[in-house]
Amino acid sequence: MKILFVLFSIFLHSPSSTTDICLYEPSYNLSPCYKENIHHYQSIGRWKYTGSDFPRSTFEIKIKGSEYVCIVTFLDDKSSTSTEYLTKISTNRFKVNKSRTGEYYKINSKNGQLEMWDQDGLFIIAGKI
Repeated sequence: MKILFVLFSIFLHSPSSTTDICLYEPSYNLSPCYKENIHHYQSIGRWKYTGSDFPRSTFEIKIKGSEYVCIVTFLDDKSSTSTEYLTKISTNRFKVNKSRTGEYYKINSKNGQLEMWDQDGLFIIAGKI
């Protein structure tokens, strides 16, 4: 099961007021808990996934210095946002830190789409927005 789907499921089954709750996964800080100034990071790109086999989401990869993050917003529940810390492993490839399934993001250099991969292969493609 993909980590983002698990995170989305946590929010679906959590109490209605998420402002008083902080849920943590080992490599993720979920809003509204993270208080970092991520909005000051420079955006590398934004993508949107609207398929049916994964929660509809937007993805934004940002950089500040040598630190990379991906902010994932679940479109069906705007209050559900996760911040994934990334390690750049090549020009257009970013490993999700501490992922148990080897997840990584790849920006397709031919069409600009964001591909999400793990140990089982490609699992979703998000279009550039």
